[in-house]
Amino acid sequence: MKNDSSIWRHWEPIPPACEPCKNDREEREFDLALSNPNRCFGQGTVDDPLVVWIDRPAHRNRSLVWAHNNFAKSIAKVLGFTHTWIIKGAHDLQYARDEKGNKILTESGSWLLRNADMHITLRLGTDLYSCRLAAHAYIVLDEDGNPTRYITELARRFKQEGEALPQLEFWRWESYHNRFLPRRPVSLGPDWEVYANVGPYLDTYRPDNRRTTDTYTPRSADTPPRESSSDDDDDDDFMEGAMTSELSSLIRRWQSAYEDYREYHEELVAIGDASPERLIELHAMREQILTMQREIYREAKGFLM
Repeated sequence: MKNDSSIWRHWEPIPPACEPCKNDREEREFDLALSNPNRCFGQGTVDDPLVVWIDRPAHRNRSLVWAHNNFAKSIAKVLGFTHTWIIKGAHDLQYARDEKGNKILTESGSWLLRNADMHITLRLGTDLYSCRLAAHAYIVLDEDGNPTRYITELARRFKQEGEALPQLEFWRWESYHNRFLPRRPVSLGPDWEVYANVGPYLDTYRPDNRRTTDTYTPRSADTPPRESSSDDDDDDDFMEGAMTSELSSLIRRWQSAYEDYREYHEELVAIGDASPERLIELHAMREQILTMQREIYREAKGFLM
């Protein structure tokens, strides 16, 4: 169980701002991320929150990044925040706590961990250096290991007696870390805000060392297709564009996702349920649709070039 005094609920006032990092390691990662287009996505507005990756994912592909970004952006939008930090991508361990909600220290001096349901660890705030909340988003992974939807009670694997698991849980963020690096803005090259969600940033998740001035290069019509059994296969040559069959597959996936979104929206209207949990679920579905639309636009533009 967690300390109830730190838990934040939707109807409560927004907590005061604190530094987003809790230690020197996080601060160094944050500073590195601010100049890396592989780790910053969005313009830092209510309509398009900025996602900053403090975490370094174990493997890198477009779908993994998009899936996490969709959840982070949708949660920030629902709460009216403009910035969100991905502290840890989807994982299934968390701190063990005693009856008072305090973390348990082992004899070796490290915090005791326990198995937990799959979740993403986030922080949310109102500007680049003003963090207000920490959050766990409990999710289910698809067959490729990417977050696909919020967890349901039936999908739970670990449950302590008397513990109720919401799909989302928030607590007030309090950081007493003394900053040692100077504050600085995001620096991803000229006009990066214009491309934060279209063009070479979100829609082209680039490997390390790729220049910020590089743009998307479509595969030429005479390039032979990849040997792959999956239309959604994401490997190192995704930068080269897509064949017509892949674009068609993406459009079909978008249509299916849109139908799911429309049906869920109609269901909420019919039953009159506008609870925060339902709205956050709806926003996550909408973010997925918008991401697919941007990718369709990018691929279609490549064929016209």
